Amino acid sequence: MNSNNILYIHHNSEDIGGADFCLFKMVREMEKTGFNCSVLLATPSPIYDLYIKHHFKVTLALAKPHNKSGFGFILNIFRQLKEIFYIFRYIKRNRIRIVHSNDLLDLTSNIAARLAGIKSCQHVRTILNSAKFFPGLICRVAHWNTDRLFCVSHAVQQHMFPYDSGKCRVLYDWHDFKAVGHDVEKIDLKTHLNLPENIRLVGWIGRSVYWKGQHLFLDAIPTVIKSGANVHFILVTGKQFNDKPYNRQLDLEYEKETIKPHLSILGYRQDIASIMDQLDVVVNSSITPDPFPGVVLEALHCEKVVVAPRAGGVKEQIIDRETGFLFQAGDSNDLSEKILLALQSLEEQKKPIGQRAKADVARRFSKQKLSNDLTINYYALM
Repeated sequence: MNSNNILYIHHNSEDIGGADFCLFKMVREMEKTGFNCSVLLATPSPIYDLYIKHHFKVTLALAKPHNKSGFGFILNIFRQLKEIFYIFRYIKRNRIRIVHSNDLLDLTSNIAARLAGIKSCQHVRTILNSAKFFPGLICRVAHWNTDRLFCVSHAVQQHMFPYDSGKCRVLYDWHDFKAVGHDVEKIDLKTHLNLPENIRLVGWIGRSVYWKGQHLFLDAIPTVIKSGANVHFILVTGKQFNDKPYNRQLDLEYEKETIKPHLSILGYRQDIASIMDQLDVVVNSSITPDPFPGVVLEALHCEKVVVAPRAGGVKEQIIDRETGFLFQAGDSNDLSEKILLALQSLEEQKKPIGQRAKADVARRFSKQKLSNDLTINYYALM
């Protein structure tokens, strides 16, 4: 078999997150490298439309998650067996050389690859407590069921596979606004929001899901305002469809008198590059270890001063007080303090933190270097 055909698998949902964009960027770069890429998805979301727009071979063929009742559980098993058979036939029909699943729970594809007699690899973009029974079992199954595990940070590898003896590789994600269409529009934020020209903008970009810690960001606002800082807060977020209680909680937070006059909510946006460019400080406030937050990497690339928790993959992205500021995860008081330090750093005359951050990102997380690493791994598997 002489083909360079790669099959990518992702049980995506209506909520579009970093994993969706990272897979798209991967497919885009591997096509340029000379691989023939095809993608199987589960849900017709805007990420599916993005594949179609760029003429990639994408098919909606994977099972969507269903209810957890007794009958639903049996039905899910039946659908997974059917899915394994479908992927097996797809591999044979399209002469696939490698199957690459995009998530820890995309397990059916690795089983199908094993049955078809080809190699498989699996991306791990989450951090679970592998010491607990069920998460530990999933990690063990994933480790046994594939030929190569790509962890998006050393933190992921250490948390999930401390027993690994050679299957794991740390493969960082890379940033690329243009590839995912986040550089298409331009907006003058201060004019649009009727803000004075001399005001500083502190922004939070992400999905409205509890572990992302949007509420922590909101909790930090009153303290920063009381300090007398000339600042306005920007929230760029799309509501998570399956976390409605949290969205309702946030709606109440937005209306608080100590927050509302100092906060603008922009909702889900495509013009992330334009918005990011106009922010002075970018905050990531995840309350559990974030595997390797793309928004932090993008902000560093844009020369922004970043404030993020001292946990997970963030510690591999930011050198504290040199290329950004780290705070104690889950501590809104420490977050407030670090936001104030970040604002203060903008007034310093020495080489700005943002410039050092961009240079560091370019050196360690370049698209060319990381896509080359992936290519080398593919050829090693072939």
